[in-house]
Formats: sequence, C-alpha cells, structure tokens
Amino acid sequence: MDFGTNEEFIKNYQKLKSSRKMAELYNCSKTSILNHAKKINYDNSKNKKIKIINIPIEQVIKDYEELLSCQKVGEKYNCSPTAVANYLKSHGYILKNHNNKLDNIKLEDFIKDYKILKNA
Repeated sequence: MDFGTNEEFIKNYQKLKSSRKMAELYNCSKTSILNHAKKINYDNSKNKKIKIINIPIEQVIKDYEELLSCQKVGEKYNCSPTAVANYLKSHGYILKNHNNKLDNIKLEDFIKDYKILKNA
C-alpha cells in the first residue's frame, strides 16, 4: 500500500483524527493505517511521535527510578505514561507501586491497628 511520504501521512492523520477516516481516504483497512502509523513511530492519540522508542532502555530505567513515575518520565520524553510503562514492561522491567502506603508498615502493627479499628 502506498501512503505517500511520512509527512503527508502524518498531516492527513492530524487533519482527519481518525484511523477509520484515514482508511476511507487511502481505500484500505483501519488495521493497515494503524500498522503503518506504528511502523513510522507515529501515535495519533496524542498527535505526536513516540520518542521513547529511540531512548536506550537503560536510560529509561534510570529516569524511572530517579523520577519515581511513568508520568514524569513521559513528560521528559514528550510521550504518554502508558508508552513509558509499556516500554519498560516490554524489556522485562517490573514497575514499582510507588503509591503503596503499606510498604513501610510492619505486619504486627497493621494487625494491631486493624483490631483496634474493628472493635471501635
């Protein structure tokens, strides 16, 4: 399938804002449009290129561990937090649950507090 230049394809995608409308324009399936967008590293959901793909995984891991969130890493690389999380997971990295407030509580203290609240 000939989609023309990448720039033309992206310009049309930004204008039409829909893979269905793009498929009508190019007389092909929506899947063909999505596959081509992925091939050229274009994410129409935010109308910007996915820049994180070109960043070495070691650097993304380092940034994630320093910044403590996919949101902040995404802001650094101008991409979505989901793109960061998926990139890390695709390389076998297990994301940390930074919001888990029970990590620093001893089990005995938790049980004691639970019993107190249960009987209150």
